[in-house]
Amino acid sequence: SARFPYYSRLDIRAERQFRVFGRPFHIWVEIINVLNHKNVFDYNYNSDYSSREAVLQLPILPVLGAGMTL
Repeated sequence: SARFPYYSRLDIRAERQFRVFGRPFHIWVEIINVLNHKNVFDYNYNSDYSSREAVLQLPILPVLGAGMTL
């Protein structure tokens, strides 16, 4: 047995809210894993557990979104 390697991730988000047609509307931009660190999510093992392959989390990922409250 062993522990997973050290985990490091930084996410940033900026959001702006205003009104459109009298309703609250917001837009945001977010960057997930700004550091682009290769974090291990899990391991895949072969049938006899003699070797393993790391399954990594997402790399740097920009996200843009918008929403309106009805």
